Amino acid sequence: MKRYIVLGLCFGIVIFIVLMYLKVIKIREIECVSQYGLCPSAVNAQLDSYVGLNIRDAKKRIYEYIGKEGSIKGGKVAYKAPFQLVVYITEKKPGVALFMEGQDYIIVDPEGSVIGTSPTTDLPKLSITQTGYTKDQLEFASNLYYEFSRLHPIEFSELGDKDMIVKIAGGVKVIFPLEGDIDVLLGSLRLILSQLNNDEREIRIGSIDLRFENPVLR
Repeated sequence: MKRYIVLGLCFGIVIFIVLMYLKVIKIREIECVSQYGLCPSAVNAQLDSYVGLNIRDAKKRIYEYIGKEGSIKGGKVAYKAPFQLVVYITEKKPGVALFMEGQDYIIVDPEGSVIGTSPTTDLPKLSITQTGYTKDQLEFASNLYYEFSRLHPIEFSELGDKDMIVKIAGGVKVIFPLEGDIDVLLGSLRLILSQLNNDEREIRIGSIDLRFENPVLR
């Protein structure tokens, strides 16, 4: 019985020492790594602001930052003795650049989440005519446009308030709705284009409207 009491006291002392250590020891360096290598400078700058905090508070602030930063998908924090934390993050993959005349590009991932802004980009560019899109509309249009850009070269594109217009380079104009099943829409378009390409007759089609149950060709 006495042995259990002694073990319990020893365990309690160890826990107390660990808690005091986490509270007293100050972090002197925070290292950040992503799936692409070193973290972006903006992320590093934010993490550096937590240097000087104790281990517990620093980890708490870092997880709060990871949770709200739009460019980060997720992450974890590891302690590296004696005074360092290592942050491992997963950055969101840029997919589409939204733009309005005279403004920086709005960079979004393929799912439609805003990652940040940039004055220049090599991403597929989708022109927008307003800023009042719902989250669902922006997510749908970004995802659809990203998948479309992987299949066809694009000459022109514009996101309106009720539809998205995309002109295939050297081909037809396609009008998409801002809701629905992306796989079904792209599958229907693929079928229509293949039939037009295989048809021996010279059929001139200017646009394919996929906003209706039965696609409209003009």
